Amino acid sequence: MTSIIPLLLSSSYPAYVYIFLLTDTLEPTYQQLQKMKLDKSPFVVVSVIGQELLSHGFHGASIVVLEAALKIGTCSLKLSLGHVYTAIGDYPNALASHKQCVLLARQMQCQTSEARQLGNMGAVYTALGDFTNAVQCHQQHLDILAQELGDKSIEMRAYAGLGHAARCMQVGIVTKRALQHHQRQLEIAEELPDRSAQGRASSNLGIIHQMKGEFEAAMKFHKAHLSVAQELGDYAAQGRAYGNMGNAYHALGLYDQAVRYHRQELQISLESQASTHGNLAVAYQALGAHDRALQHYLHHLTIARELRDTQSEARALVNLGNFHSWRGEYAQALPYYHQGRAYGNLGLTYEALGNFERAVFFQEQHLSVAAQANDLTAKTIAYGSLGRTHHALQNYSQAVMYLQEGRRPRHLSVHLFVLQCSLFNYLYYSPILCKFFPT
Repeated sequence: MTSIIPLLLSSSYPAYVYIFLLTDTLEPTYQQLQKMKLDKSPFVVVSVIGQELLSHGFHGASIVVLEAALKIGTCSLKLSLGHVYTAIGDYPNALASHKQCVLLARQMQCQTSEARQLGNMGAVYTALGDFTNAVQCHQQHLDILAQELGDKSIEMRAYAGLGHAARCMQVGIVTKRALQHHQRQLEIAEELPDRSAQGRASSNLGIIHQMKGEFEAAMKFHKAHLSVAQELGDYAAQGRAYGNMGNAYHALGLYDQAVRYHRQELQISLESQASTHGNLAVAYQALGAHDRALQHYLHHLTIARELRDTQSEARALVNLGNFHSWRGEYAQALPYYHQGRAYGNLGLTYEALGNFERAVFFQEQHLSVAAQANDLTAKTIAYGSLGRTHHALQNYSQAVMYLQEGRRPRHLSVHLFVLQCSLFNYLYYSPILCKFFPT
């Protein structure tokens, strides 16, 4: 390549010619970017190529490439700022950021980016109450998609934005347009198929029919939304569906029914909060933020008790016991284990405290519960615990009996039995990730 570099330096070729010539040089750099997980960033990749061109003296090509990188980076930054401003409710700055992104996308002739930014502008205009401009942006968004891109998922979002903006205008003829837009949103969602999007479109259609006083049709779509949300385990969507159904019944004057659905909405909301507190606690504990973890474990327990959700309460109690045991605070762990009837944990905690007689008492209860449930793993762990504790009490014949029982094939293989015994301490002191279930 060195023989032609003087010729290239004095000539003006498209940038891709120079990039092709640097393939061998760029390959190791790209592999390094992959290791650093930066290979998916257009800004980083294009910037690196520009730097390589510059270092080899291809100044004209490097200018083209680095200017492109600057545009990408600027657009990316503006896009991020736009979303941040929207999140904090600073809509004028959000709108300004998205407008600049639209201009940059047009300069780069990137229609996909332009369409997305127009959709973002439409959403901000809707939040500002400027529904005319919102509809105009969403229509431009849709026009680009229809004429150039053919991306059904983006087209679906454009119809959703149009419908939402038209709905907010609350004018008869415009409400009819909103219905048409959301119907098209649902059709595309079914074509894709995208169950989550089908749920959202059904919710939008239910709201439109409710605005028009067509409560029977509204309930049909709200129930469809609820069904999809339950299928997907989307508890936030379930809460919205219950709330919309409650509002529809209230508009009909059926207040008992309205109260019923709003109560379900409240329960789903509280269950979601309980689950979130539990999972935050687990995460904070893993990060070593013990005070925050304890605070969230206690919030989980409080909400579970408010809901009278015995399963969630039991998880919260065991997690609190595990939290204190993990910190070596066995005396503080015991009350939580007792309340949660966590017999295996109680046995292990008393064993850690050196109270082996008390440990045997709870380990036997653990074995009894496991046998009734025919839980082979729990039975094996219980046998291992009893064997270990009787060994500590110097009851060697009983220790051997329990250990031999635990290694029987009908329970678990010998290797798995040994593994379970080795990991027992970790398993029982590890927090339980919270899940909550629809009632």
